[in-house]
Parts: sequence; C-alpha cells; structure tokens
Amino acid sequence: MSRRRSSAGGRGKMKINPNDLMRQVQQMQTQMGAAVLVEIAGEIAGKHAGAAEAATKVAATMAGLKYSREHEYEADDLGGQYLMKTQYNPYGMVELLTALNSLSEGEPSLIEGMLSTHPHAGDRVERAKERIAATGQYSPDQPDPHRERFLTYRQMMMSDLGWTD
Repeated sequence: MSRRRSSAGGRGKMKINPNDLMRQVQQMQTQMGAAVLVEIAGEIAGKHAGAAEAATKVAATMAGLKYSREHEYEADDLGGQYLMKTQYNPYGMVELLTALNSLSEGEPSLIEGMLSTHPHAGDRVERAKERIAATGQYSPDQPDPHRERFLTYRQMMMSDLGWTD
C-alpha cells in the first residue's frame, strides 16, 4: 500500500461538506427532542420512571445511529469525488479504509453492528471500490499524476508541525 496515496485518501475525506452545519443543527434538535421524550416518559411512568427513561434513551440513540452511518457513507462518497476532482487516484481512500479494517478484530457481532456509529470498514472498502470502478477512470495500479506536488505539500506540513518522515 502506498502511504502517500493513503494520506491523500484520508485528506479527501476531511474536506468540509457544506451541509455539515445544517446536519449538526438537525442532530442537536433530534437530541433535544429525545431528551424531552425521556422526561415525558418518566413522568407518565411514575414509579417505573427509571426504566421508561432508559428505554426511551436507548430507542432515541439507536434511531440516530442509522443517520450517523449514512453520513459516513456520504463522507466516503464526497471524499472520493474530491480526490477525483483534484486528480488524485481515489484508490488511496480504499487503501486507507483497508488499513483501518485490518485493525478491527473480525466481523462485528449483531449487537456491535447495531450500536456502531460507523459502517463496518469492510463494507466501506467494498462500496468505495464499486463506486470508483463505476467511473471507469481509475485503477489501483494507476499512479497519481500530482504525486510530486503532494509530496512537497506533505513535507511542508510535516515540517511546520515538527514531524519527521
């Protein structure tokens, strides 16, 4: 795996999506609504308030996880698009996700999968490969046309941070 291309793949994902601020506001509204529901459930349940509040919190959390995973898929898609628009080979993102997947210990259990805020890395790798292949423009073996420019910027950034290669 190319460390340089993987770094570019990670940078592609870090670009800011203009919809992020609105999404954060919507998530805060959802959390505030869930908090109100927890309080209402506690009042209605009376002596079983603790159980009702706990159940409501679990339900609200699980409802929000689906959207969190969808947002990660959207970030992957946008990262790939940003990489292609800047003429970096988007397979760098696949390499980065593959490296992250290698850190996990096997497939998640059903419960772990349900409670995860991120899609499983293996699923993200396959999805990214499919989306890149659909463009018909890139291959895993294709070098990045702006490799030298990337290395120059990377060295400048590392130097500014006091890091060495």
